[in-house]
Amino acid sequence: MLAVLALLSLGLQAGPGGAELKEAEPVPRLDLHGRLFLDLPGLDGEQGRPRSLRLQARLHLDEQASARVQLEHGRGELEVFEASFTYRDEEWGEARLGHHRPPAGSEARTSLSVLPSPERSAPVRALLPSRATGLSYGTRTAEGWSLGAFGGARRALDPIGSQRLVVGRRDWELEETTATSRSHLGLWAMHWDGGADGLRLDARPWGGSRARTVDSGDLVGARAVGAGLEWSHVRPDWILQNETLVQRIDGLATEGVGSPWGSTVTLVLPRGGLQRSWSATRQALHHPDHVVPHRSHEWVLRASWLDLEPVGGSRQAELAVGVNLYVSRRSRWMLHLQRTAIERAADLDVLLLRIQAGF
Repeated sequence: MLAVLALLSLGLQAGPGGAELKEAEPVPRLDLHGRLFLDLPGLDGEQGRPRSLRLQARLHLDEQASARVQLEHGRGELEVFEASFTYRDEEWGEARLGHHRPPAGSEARTSLSVLPSPERSAPVRALLPSRATGLSYGTRTAEGWSLGAFGGARRALDPIGSQRLVVGRRDWELEETTATSRSHLGLWAMHWDGGADGLRLDARPWGGSRARTVDSGDLVGARAVGAGLEWSHVRPDWILQNETLVQRIDGLATEGVGSPWGSTVTLVLPRGGLQRSWSATRQALHHPDHVVPHRSHEWVLRASWLDLEPVGGSRQAELAVGVNLYVSRRSRWMLHLQRTAIERAADLDVLLLRIQAGF
């Protein structure tokens, strides 16, 4: 398995970047993309297994309308991970209906195929919902706003549960020097009602195969009012990002109100001709603009803090350092070491080698 994936990652070359439909391209048109992640054993002795196999099909109906379906095999079964219909207009923005990510958090909206770290940070995983079924709208401008209303389905074909989510965000471009040099500030707010299903705030260190390190347990009847502040400074030789999130929880049987919160700081140093791409319309990192195979690489340092103590969980801090070697625009080898310090529990060290093959 490892040998096959290594050959794939060495041989696969980058496909077209981004999802923008060019006027000269024929429609209707079907685009296919995919990725395969393989994780090797870590220092904790746990055997790695394929993190995920994902296939994405996007059908461009015309220059403005498209439909997307993502299939993923990563939890022991094949599931429809995302299914949505998008209508995009250059003047008034983009509307999306179906199962997709809410417009909250730059890191949450960055694909794992693009994210400098192997997984999203603990604060994002614990304090933000993943994909949900609903409707969203965004202006798709560097200084614009987005809105979304969602139900609580975890997967695209699941029935919509009793959870309800409403999100609004505003973005500002602080500085634009060139296409690869930008400074961005984002602010979002949400109302997250757990309904009869309740809420659960938890996080795992790098992958679902490991046990939760922080966990609030089931918060039956809980409601959350949350907010986040994020900023990014993107330069050709360095990228610095910070995201701080907080959720005010009420509706619990116990007295008092809990406000779990977390913050993450990430430093990325592209080297060897690597040019990172930033999407001003999505306010998130995108696939690199330029890669020199087997030479382009980036050093990554990330620190995060998460406090779930107000809702019955615990506190933890994470510090990770790693390097990503690119063999094509969508394929790379990732070697990262992370230390997770958990309050009233033993520290956890994980050395992760991930091979990412993308097309």
